Amino acid sequence: MIFQLPIHSSDKVTDVYMNKLNTEGFIVAIPEIHWSVFLPAHGSKESHFQHILQSLMFQLFEGNAESLAKDIVKLLERQFFKK
Repeated sequence: MIFQLPIHSSDKVTDVYMNKLNTEGFIVAIPEIHWSVFLPAHGSKESHFQHILQSLMFQLFEGNAESLAKDIVKLLERQFFKK
């Protein structure tokens, strides 16, 4: 699945790719910044956020990594953790 999220500023967006790997977990990728992360399916919202944030802070030199991590977790919840 491909989504678009603001990155660096509110007037620029980037593609965010999310793939569910059967029952193992998820891969989230942002090709524009050469970033991807694996998230286990059994992780909590907070553990996913922390894992994404730590990974983004290592990769992202511009922009707000915390805001982007929150937006990615929201996308995950809407698409894969619907109640």
